[in-house]
Amino acid sequence: MAEKLSIDLVFDKNWCDIPASVKLKCIGKMEFKERLSLRCTAKAERSLVDSQKINFLKGVFWGDSDDGAVQVQNASYWHVQNYDKTDSLYKVAQIWIDKSSKNGSIFQVSVDKIDSSFDEFLKHFTDRIVSKTKKRVRIRTNNPDSHILLERAVDKGIKAENLQFFRLMVISSEMKESEYDDSCKEWVCKMDPEVYLEEWEHEFSLAPRPIGRPSFLPEESDISDESDEDY
Repeated sequence: MAEKLSIDLVFDKNWCDIPASVKLKCIGKMEFKERLSLRCTAKAERSLVDSQKINFLKGVFWGDSDDGAVQVQNASYWHVQNYDKTDSLYKVAQIWIDKSSKNGSIFQVSVDKIDSSFDEFLKHFTDRIVSKTKKRVRIRTNNPDSHILLERAVDKGIKAENLQFFRLMVISSEMKESEYDDSCKEWVCKMDPEVYLEEWEHEFSLAPRPIGRPSFLPEESDISDESDEDY
């Protein structure tokens, strides 16, 4: 006969009595909202929650931030739409320089058409400029292996007459100008796909339609019982 195993009920106790190592494992299984709720219970729990990383695919903050502030840390990509000041480009670049940010870091922003962010960037980094055109500026950082590249979206297909789009990237100092991406459509659409809406509508109108099925209905294979929700 097999010998019975003695199993300790390690969770048969209050949360406050559970070892921190076990709490961390529990926190690692929690969703974001659950972590926020736990974080509000005590200082010790706040420290435990803050010590655990959580991966985000996407984060969206709507509304004015006059009565608060949004802080971004350790983000490899982020963008701001309809920014109403001229300091975003040079301030982000300066942070990257100060913190020796990794190659591949990307910041994108859309601003008013008459905004002077591009000129402000040039003034702020006059002594660091490696090369410049009307479309791009490349500057040195304190790291000899990295440069920062600022690109302005120049494309007749962009229909937003009152906006201009910029992309800021940390790149390898060995990167050649021939390796630059001359097409801005992909990264602009990542911010605001509607600026190419008319072009897409034109392409869609030229696409062949299946006979006998209204063009506004999806294919049966595309219909799902489950709907995606935005959080």
